[in-house]
Amino acid sequence: MAQRRILQIEDPDDKRVLKNRAHAIKQFTPALQALAADMFETMHAANGVRLAAPQIGIS
Repeated sequence: MAQRRILQIEDPDDKRVLKNRAHAIKQFTPALQALAADMFETMHAANGVRLAAPQIGIS
């Protein structure tokens, strides 16, 4: 597991990613399971309640 950087809407580069629509998940793969684990670790480290993949740069 790894903590990911949470994108900020104030950053112009981050804003471009955050404004895009995310892709639908078609199959829950081991890679997606690892991503979910990273997201949980990132969310807890930031004292967050929810985190969406686009917030860490994944569409």
